[in-house]
Amino acid sequence: MKTPAKPPAQTPVIGIGALFYSVETQRCLYLLRSQKQKNTWGLVGGKQIQGECIQSTLYREFVEEIGQVPMPSKLIPIETFTSETSKFIYYTYMITVDEEFVPILNDESAGYCWVNVGFWPKPLHNGAKNLLYSKSFRHKLDAIIAHIHSEDYDRENIAFPCIATSA
Repeated sequence: MKTPAKPPAQTPVIGIGALFYSVETQRCLYLLRSQKQKNTWGLVGGKQIQGECIQSTLYREFVEEIGQVPMPSKLIPIETFTSETSKFIYYTYMITVDEEFVPILNDESAGYCWVNVGFWPKPLHNGAKNLLYSKSFRHKLDAIIAHIHSEDYDRENIAFPCIATSA
């Protein structure tokens, strides 16, 4: 008797989000969702299309959700969330911009705000809430912000490489 073949491993759904940080004002950008988890505040980002690298996904989501890819900016990896079943992975990046900008919103968002770090808008999207209230995330965020405002921070070295995922 043959042993039944194992089903092929399911490719995880990859989500990627960006926390925009204005170096000038020291504030972060949030979008007010109008569709999924309506009337909650979240990050810019979305689902990765198979074959896309992280940079391509972020670029596409920036154009879709805020109408632009603000420059100059740095892409700083800050957190990775993997679901208990490993069927969902969410990468969070900080994107530094010199100054705040006005996003051109699509139909996924009903509004935006720039707020001080730690004074998150409410109510938050569930994923954003879990991230922003995580002690490990806050520790990393505080360390990155301190580095950004130190003399060692290289504003000229723009880091926005194409980072491939296993998906």
